[in-house]
Amino acid sequence: MLISVLDETKPGHEQVLNKIKTRFREETFTRESIREVIQAHPELVRMLYINFAMTHCKLAVSAPHGFQSDHLDPAADEASQLTPTLSFQRLKTEQPLSDEDLYHKIRKESANQHAFQILEALLVFNKHVLKCNFYQPTSM
Repeated sequence: MLISVLDETKPGHEQVLNKIKTRFREETFTRESIREVIQAHPELVRMLYINFAMTHCKLAVSAPHGFQSDHLDPAADEASQLTPTLSFQRLKTEQPLSDEDLYHKIRKESANQHAFQILEALLVFNKHVLKCNFYQPTSM
């Protein structure tokens, strides 16, 4: 065990223990710590949700006007017939921030590095979820 090797009464050992404690505290993302950050930044979370919705929901509802399918892909035909949900229509009244502006706002408003990392992870998620085709109306 580490405590048997280190002596808290020695300044050098005490510094090592304090650094380890700090790293465990700062680099651990528990459900509670994530919840606390989300609850402490409701406006940023709302902006992140709008960013997500504007990026991904529009893909499922935006087919070119007068789109006629000449191919035999029923999923694409179905996607072209989708209409925006009421929730999405409400979101369109909001002015979304660009990814860069949202990143700077997160950096500015985060109380500490831990909060910044959690909120930044949500923004990164928004940008990368498309790569898995989850919100694509058709599969590739």
